[in-house]
Parts: sequence; structure tokens; C-alpha cells
Amino acid sequence: MKYMIVGLFLLFASNMQAQVYGTVKDSTGEVVPGANVFWMNTGQGVTTKEDGSFSISKPSKSHMLIVSFIGFQNDTIHVNGKNQKLDIVLRDGVELNEVNVVSRRLGTMKLRSSVMNEDMISSAELSRAACCNLGESFVTNPSVDVSYSDAATGSRQIKLLGLSGTYVQMLTENIPNYRGAASPYGLGYVPGPWMQSIQVSKGTSSVKNGYEAITGQINVEFKKPQLPEADWVSANLFASTTSRYEANADATLKISKRWSTSLLAHYENETKAHDGNDDGFIDIPQIEQYNVWNRWAYMGDHY
Repeated sequence: MKYMIVGLFLLFASNMQAQVYGTVKDSTGEVVPGANVFWMNTGQGVTTKEDGSFSISKPSKSHMLIVSFIGFQNDTIHVNGKNQKLDIVLRDGVELNEVNVVSRRLGTMKLRSSVMNEDMISSAELSRAACCNLGESFVTNPSVDVSYSDAATGSRQIKLLGLSGTYVQMLTENIPNYRGAASPYGLGYVPGPWMQSIQVSKGTSSVKNGYEAITGQINVEFKKPQLPEADWVSANLFASTTSRYEANADATLKISKRWSTSLLAHYENETKAHDGNDDGFIDIPQIEQYNVWNRWAYMGDHY
């Protein structure tokens, strides 16, 4: 019994003496608190104290001590003896290049701040159909249907919630427009590159400007010369296999702090007759039109 106690004491004493201790510093001599110190292929490890010091027991099966910390390169040290003092200096890690985080707004957004079921179609969505006028700008929007109301003249009708366009209130910059006979024809006179955004309100909306808002409202916002970022010159060309050609150009100039102006031009040519089914009637109406618009904005202190 006496020899067993002595043997256990010696074994315990040997384990107590198998300690590796030291400090962890950086290249400038500053201590590194919170660094990870652990033996390779084991779950045994410690972290350095506030003064950068550490003390860890050495296992019998591992001789590789790893020291790691965020922002520094890992250091692997081969430890032979059971009791050894280490002064470890970590080298700075590889510096990353500059990272630019760029945000991109979605083409169609749900306006959560509005009490109505309102979607906004931005210029990013409109640019997907760069050829199209207002009547054709809803091709990629599943909630608004566009159909021909008169195949001979090419006039289009917008349907919202499955009902005819006569129940949709059309607004241009919050002003009622395209009423009555102008509703199927006026949509073709608003080129897509002229529009800044479209707001679509589905369901019963405000009827203070008219009774048409039974199925909803569609408001069109045009490019505004008074915006801070509005100082550009742009051009747009389009051609299709049906011999449809379009050209758009717009320029904005800030004359002074209060005065700014925009010039927008549009040309459309679809004069070739198409009769794909040989029934004696053309399939696509022949159209040729020119549109020029000059906008002026005065931003005063009270107006």
C-alpha cells in the first residue's frame, strides 16, 4: 500500500511538472491577450491572459503547439521537453485589399410605407424593355395586363385586376390624364426612356380626382431636371426583326441654382406591312411618330 501511494504521488508530480508556459507578443513587442494556444490534433488548449502569458499542460502524444489570433499568422512550435518556456512573436497577417459594397435597388418594389397595395416600377425595370412606351412597359409586370383594344390603330388598353382600363385611374405626376377616348391612344405617346418610375396601386384607391380608380391607380413620373443627380446626356437605339426602329435621346442642363431644363426626343418607325398568316390584313399597325418635349424647372424659396 505504501509503494502504491508513493507511485501515485510521483505520477501526479510528473504531470504537474509537464507544463509549457510563456508569453505571446506581436512584432512591436505588445502583448496579445486572448490568443488561442492549443496542441495539434487534440482538444486541449488555453487562451492568453491580459498580460499575454499562458500555461498549458503537455500531452505525451503531441509535440506541436499552435498559437493563433485574428489578424496574425498562425505560429506552430515544436516542443521537445516537458517543461519549457516560450516567447512567441506573432507576425502580422496578410492585409486584404479594399472591398467596395455596392447596393442595387430592385426593379419592382413593394412600398411598405403605403397603406395601399402599391408597387413601384423603377427605371431599372423599365430599362429591361428599352423599346417600349407606357402601354408596353407592363410586359414584365404580372399584375397589369396589356392588350390591343384596336388592332387597326395599334391602341392598347391596360387591365388591372382583370377589369377594363376604363376602371383604372391614369395619372401623370399625380395629375389625372388619359381619360375617355384618350385612354387607349395616349399610352403610346409616352416613350419608356422618358419615364423615371411608375407607381401601381392595386385595389380601390383615392377617387378624389375621378371615379376611374375602381381597380386602382397608375401614376407615371417623368425625368425631372431639378433632381440633384439630373445632369446627363443619354441616347437609346432599338431595332427588331419586324422592322421596328426607335431612337430616344434626352439631355439635362442645370443653368443655375434655381433654373434647370431638359430636352427629350423620341422617334418611332414601323411602316413595313406584316401579314404572317396571308389573310389580307396586316398583323402589326404601321406607325411613324415624332415626339419632342422641353421641360423647365424653377426651384425658388417659396415656389
